[in-house]
Amino acid sequence: AVLLYEDGSVDTLPSDSTVEKSLQKIIQAANNGYYLHALDKHKGLLTSTEVTSTSTSTSTARSTGNLEFSTQEVGQLQFSPQERVVSIHYPNPDEIVQTPVTILGDDSLLLKYLNPHLAVVVTELTDEARKEYEQENDTENGFVSLLSKNTDTMTVQTTEQNTNDNSQKQKRKPMGATKPGEDIPPTTEPSIPTLFINVIDTVSAKLLYRISHTNVAPLGDTAKIPVSISENWILYSYPNHKTRRSDVVALTLHEGMIDKHGITAFSRLDQETTFSSFTSPKPIVLHKVYTIGKTVTALGVTQTARGITQKNFVLGLGGSGMIVTVDRRMLDPRRPTGEPKATEKLE
Repeated sequence: AVLLYEDGSVDTLPSDSTVEKSLQKIIQAANNGYYLHALDKHKGLLTSTEVTSTSTSTSTARSTGNLEFSTQEVGQLQFSPQERVVSIHYPNPDEIVQTPVTILGDDSLLLKYLNPHLAVVVTELTDEARKEYEQENDTENGFVSLLSKNTDTMTVQTTEQNTNDNSQKQKRKPMGATKPGEDIPPTTEPSIPTLFINVIDTVSAKLLYRISHTNVAPLGDTAKIPVSISENWILYSYPNHKTRRSDVVALTLHEGMIDKHGITAFSRLDQETTFSSFTSPKPIVLHKVYTIGKTVTALGVTQTARGITQKNFVLGLGGSGMIVTVDRRMLDPRRPTGEPKATEKLE
């Protein structure tokens, strides 16, 4: 194991010459560099560090084979101080990817975004930020929204105002009673995002994609957001306290698309054959939200020896103790909402 300390120094565990030589071979075999990253949950700071090795020039070092490892910080990602880091998730390093593309019904190719350094960081709005927003909301609109940690209910309290304030304010009209061309006043208070899903590159410490969700009660120290990463898929679930159900969100990451006539015997595609965390463009992300009536406590994906068989997602449902397997095509963000087209049926 390789240990990265707060002062930037690196050590091996166990700390002996055999392990150090093994680490040196790994660093030398990595043509693009050997990188480590650290996430400070209290500070909300992700740091990426490059590790290099050099043999010491002393006679003792030559006889014993001791090595020196130097580090250099290559990137940082600072999350908002109004957010709290809940967890971080990684893909399975032993997962086998059979094909880097998805063949569509019209024979065009949808390129998968396959980044081996991908990670998902889950953050939520802090209690202080929630209270601050509620106080501002109370001052501007005359009511406070309290999110209880023990229950999933929302209590709306109206504040008393003096007679002068009521006389100055415009009386509320019943729904639908508006003049021609007049905007319809909002009937409900807009919700603020409280849960954030951050897709990052751990080598360059870059934020690749970020999505927020509303109507999520405070998670606390014990509740977790289940996340599963497979190929270019990211699947996660969270409890929606407004609908009293669980929302399952599917994200698919893509590099681009190739037309069915883009690759022929007389033409070739100009595309990079290697991936770089520093120079490669950000992915194109498709997402869709699904709702189920059970609480999702765990997420996984099926694995095969060669990766040829269609992969399905496995959902663990809390309370009932059920394990459900869902076809990945059922959760595809490209899944049509209406009658599928002829090309979509061919997929």
